Amino acid sequence: MQAKLKEVLDKAYRGHYAVGAFNTSDLEITQGIIEAAIEMNSPVIVQTSEKAIHYAGLEEISSIVRIEAIKAPIPVVLHLDHGKDLDLIGRAMKFGYSSVMVDTSVFSENKRIDILKKVVLEAHKYGVSVEGERDSIKGREDFIQADSSHLTDPDKAVEFVNKTGIDAFAVSIGNAHGGNLPGENLNLNLLHQIHEKIDLPLVLHGASSTPEEKIKEAVKYGISKINIDTDLRHAFALEIKELFKDHPETQDPREIMKAGKEAVKKVVKEKIKLFGSAGKA
Repeated sequence: MQAKLKEVLDKAYRGHYAVGAFNTSDLEITQGIIEAAIEMNSPVIVQTSEKAIHYAGLEEISSIVRIEAIKAPIPVVLHLDHGKDLDLIGRAMKFGYSSVMVDTSVFSENKRIDILKKVVLEAHKYGVSVEGERDSIKGREDFIQADSSHLTDPDKAVEFVNKTGIDAFAVSIGNAHGGNLPGENLNLNLLHQIHEKIDLPLVLHGASSTPEEKIKEAVKYGISKINIDTDLRHAFALEIKELFKDHPETQDPREIMKAGKEAVKKVVKEKIKLFGSAGKA
């Protein structure tokens, strides 16, 4: 069933678990994510980046996720990840996205609150939830390229949340997009400070390859949505490479993509168990 981000995250926030937000760009990855969530009886967030939309098409990829969501007996959220293009954010709302993430780190600091506030007012008219990110997070993934992070200031975060009216807040606490970077380490003390000041579901980006013990601690401090992309890509690609290594004669695209889908399912199920959302659908 299609679900709204606010409803799913508010429940996770109160229940002290996190819901996985897994990136997709095609049918097989989408099916792998949702099938895994069904088997684990977990709510799930299926999200697309701007690059995935450029690749697959906004109408096409949103239709795939919505059709699979309608058939699913669990809550499935269709979410726009790292929206920087305000026009695209508006179009995503019209194509069935029940939530959008606005990456205001690309705008000058004195404009971030006003820009996000306008998006929130428009989104809430249509029942669309909004995730906001104030500070840049380092790493490279899709259209995201940042060599350094600007860690979240708890007091400025309070102002940002209160003035914009967002439904979820993405923190910058040493996390990084893409694979694990040298020196990457979650500042859990900073997260605790943010959580004490903000009574709102918090979001952890760049969680692929983050140590499990760090993830579990982060969930204790209000992290209710955890983004996973790189781990899925890695598993998908590795499984297909193994398929060709063992069966170089393989030519059927359906067999090739099925192998990748099964690898995605395995990773998603592991993450759902780690995040504590299994059985919470």
